Amino acid sequence: MRYCWLWLALVLLFAGPAGCTQAFFFSHSLFRRGELERLNRRLEGQIVDHTANHGVNRRFYSEALQSCRDLYVYLPPGYNASRQYPVMFWMHAFTSDECDFLKTVAPQFDAAIAKGCMKPLIIVSIDGTVDGRCQPIPKATFFSNSQLGRYEDYVMDDVWQFIHRRYPIDPDRNQHVLAGASMGGGAAFRMGMRNRDRVGLVMGIYPPLNLRYKDCKGGLLGNFNPNCMELRDDFSRQHLAVARYFGFIPIPLKILLNPLVSRQNPLAIDYVSSENPYELLDTLDIKPNDLGMFAAYGTLDQFNMDAQVESFAYRARERGLEMTVIKQKGGRHDSRAAISFVPDMIAWLNQRLTDSKSP
Repeated sequence: MRYCWLWLALVLLFAGPAGCTQAFFFSHSLFRRGELERLNRRLEGQIVDHTANHGVNRRFYSEALQSCRDLYVYLPPGYNASRQYPVMFWMHAFTSDECDFLKTVAPQFDAAIAKGCMKPLIIVSIDGTVDGRCQPIPKATFFSNSQLGRYEDYVMDDVWQFIHRRYPIDPDRNQHVLAGASMGGGAAFRMGMRNRDRVGLVMGIYPPLNLRYKDCKGGLLGNFNPNCMELRDDFSRQHLAVARYFGFIPIPLKILLNPLVSRQNPLAIDYVSSENPYELLDTLDIKPNDLGMFAAYGTLDQFNMDAQVESFAYRARERGLEMTVIKQKGGRHDSRAAISFVPDMIAWLNQRLTDSKSP
């Protein structure tokens, strides 16, 4: 009987909020239990835990995904719940999860705010993994609505409402930022263009902004040349490499595309086209002043995001749109480059946000 009571006590302790009693990864959670406390002692602001990553289940329930999801919320130094703050929603890269934010984005923004180099804002780190944890070979959700789940609805409906109901967010759309790295950066542009009635600024670090990019010779990894670029219209050859790690290890297209839409699906090209930020510039008729746009990339990006960003920026300029592009010579598609771009993001964003204000 004593063991039954012990089991019940554990269930009650780690069950978390009502509606989020799904099992979570208990041993992993206990291992990381003190991580957030240690980080918060080093920060001038504070990170609020809405996850099951640190010994207690505090996740929130997503109607779109029909599951409990992890979320971190950064509150700036001097946070005052009676004031309204700008907000930035951060979406992680393909091989990361919401925890990467704790080591890369949060410390740099916190230091900049504490020094007066960045206006105080609330930052939300969103879990975009399939099952709530990183995998050795993950499935890339791209934060899209696909056969993997309604991930865009999860962000723009569930996460959006959860944050706006619990934290004092400035209602001005120009104070709402979508940002991310790699697949998260592409999602930021895509969702921002679709929801520009609610979002004023989008930022991406090596974001995939032209999913159908190829050069006029049919190559997927060629440099951008406005006189030698086409849109890919055949996704059946999924063995073709979309990246080469260390210069020779191929990453086939099927690893990225198959989880989203079956290659046997005759509408695959239509799906990719509908999710492609490059094409959304025209299909959504994006106009000047609709969005502030920032993108950063390295010239040796293994996924050829440099060509994708450059082709997107070229088309944006043709439409009369302003876009800030930061290029790092020799930069690659890795965490080192991503971390190095954060100060550029902070400087760009600080010029466009306003201070917190009374309601």
